[in-house]
Amino acid sequence: PKLIGRAITRNSNRAKSWQVEMHAIACALVSRSDAHNDCSLVPSLLDGMPAGTRRKAMIAWFHAFSNVFIRTEKNGTIRANMVGKDAKGYKIVDHAAAYATPFHTAPEKDVDVTAFTSDAFAAAVAKLLKRASDSNAKLDQAGLDALADLRVVASKLPSLAKAS
Repeated sequence: PKLIGRAITRNSNRAKSWQVEMHAIACALVSRSDAHNDCSLVPSLLDGMPAGTRRKAMIAWFHAFSNVFIRTEKNGTIRANMVGKDAKGYKIVDHAAAYATPFHTAPEKDVDVTAFTSDAFAAAVAKLLKRASDSNAKLDQAGLDALADLRVVASKLPSLAKAS
């Protein structure tokens, strides 16, 4: 048990050290992208991360603290582009906030808004309704009313109307 405990502690310390190092690299890339309008190294950073929670957090962090827009293509290729100064979504980069907010504390974003279609929305609503119907959780009256409203909206979506 002591050896296992020590191994867990060592692994935890390595993970924390890795997160600090990755955050420092990400901050350097934000500075570089802001100063030189160059985000070409961002995909390399993300490719070096495991595909999962940490990578999603890093992408959300870049979207929150830089003008780098990142997308993952269907084949898994990561692309990064700069948001132009005249484009919607351009922001003045707050370097202090970026440095002060580690990437692993950024909220996750599982939905790729560039690929979000009415069919994807309908599927998300259908999944939510199924989970609510299958759930053993008790909803208060406000929850039941909200669920009823969602069912009405869902019945008007073409994709869900076809599925019914």
